[in-house]
Amino acid sequence: DNAGENIGRKVGHYHIAQCETIKLLRQLLVKLERIVRINGFNAVSTFDLFNVASRTFSGIDDMTAGRFEAIAAGLGELGQNGCLLTPEYGARQRVAALITDMPLPYDDIYKGPPLCKKCGNCVSSCPAKALSCKESNIIELGGRKFEWLRHNRLRCDWAKRYGLVAEEGPGYIGSKNDFKVPADITPDVVCSTILESDRMQRSSYVSILEKCFTKCRAHQK
Repeated sequence: DNAGENIGRKVGHYHIAQCETIKLLRQLLVKLERIVRINGFNAVSTFDLFNVASRTFSGIDDMTAGRFEAIAAGLGELGQNGCLLTPEYGARQRVAALITDMPLPYDDIYKGPPLCKKCGNCVSSCPAKALSCKESNIIELGGRKFEWLRHNRLRCDWAKRYGLVAEEGPGYIGSKNDFKVPADITPDVVCSTILESDRMQRSSYVSILEKCFTKCRAHQK
């Protein structure tokens, strides 16, 4: 709740929490793979089975990683922000998948009450204006349709993956980076802008604050 807010900002704490959560998931996955293989089955772990997520400036998968695997496993639904929402934690979880040929019972698609409050916070809080309030995507799984807002990956990556927008996190730790999102984002534009960026900014130091996620109210009852 306090990430990016008040005097303390807390973006460093947010960044460490994200990295530590992924670290713990990796440790659990290694143990699970070993157990499955000891019992004579194959197993491989992944945070992004379909390779459709992006990454943040620090190199970790963004909050959309594993969302389709998770809803197929019945854990929850998709919010307007494109993140996994669950009845237990709203948007506040990380997920990973273990792919195996071990016989396992199937889970039904989530069919509980709607979890997204459709408050529009994800749209209004995005400093790169990467989410559309008019267009959406729809997929169907297990007889249910899941809908989320159309997402401009290039605008999002400008802020999140390359750390070029102050309000996406760099400005909270003193970085001078704050480049306007161009109308036409090309590889040449990205490279030339990065060359102009704050040399003090590096992956182990800058915290990226995905406001479409932190401003999500799905965890509030």
